[in-house]
Amino acid sequence: MKNKPLLIFRIAAVAISLFSTSYRMFIEPMHGHSLRGLFYQLGFFSVQSSLFITFMFVMLLINQLRGKEDAWPTPAFRGAALLYGILTSILFGCFFAQSFDLHGLNLVVLYINHIGLTLLIMVDNIVSVPPQTYKFDLLIYWMIYPLYYLIFTIYESLVLQINRYYFIVMDTPNQNFYPYVIFLMAMVFLLCAVIIIFINKVFRKKLDDDPFYIPEKKQ
Repeated sequence: MKNKPLLIFRIAAVAISLFSTSYRMFIEPMHGHSLRGLFYQLGFFSVQSSLFITFMFVMLLINQLRGKEDAWPTPAFRGAALLYGILTSILFGCFFAQSFDLHGLNLVVLYINHIGLTLLIMVDNIVSVPPQTYKFDLLIYWMIYPLYYLIFTIYESLVLQINRYYFIVMDTPNQNFYPYVIFLMAMVFLLCAVIIIFINKVFRKKLDDDPFYIPEKKQ
């Protein structure tokens, strides 16, 4: 609790993430007010990454209030949340930003979910994850969830006939193009993950005069 600017930031981040995620899922869901619609929404990568980031902020705030900032979530989990948020923002900007016919608060919430939450977790990681924390072996762990999600989408497409994203539909017209799409997406995931780790590794300057900065504990 000693780092009051960071505490205030996390309180605001929790409020924003809880409101935007709850609004999208329960107040104005894109797929209707029903239990089936809720489960359908939970299958989207963007919704899952938003829930992940929201959970990270809630736990970070709770542990900071308890005076146990280093307890959990660990930097590895926070880096994963940032990675999945970045991929959500990239996919949204490249494929979906112009496809939604929304206005007013609905449009604001849409951009918060897909871009705003990513920026919030990015700021938190930059100011509170110590330099030299991330190792390149995290690439293996960070790719577990994308692999699971790929298997999930393949199952939905082949068994349930549900295709959430048109660029990874497993049908006859796309069967020759499909492996290239998966390879390209995997490369984007890996590139973003490498950039996150690289920036953390080379960012050595400790800004002691920065009110957000949390210095490393001496061993």
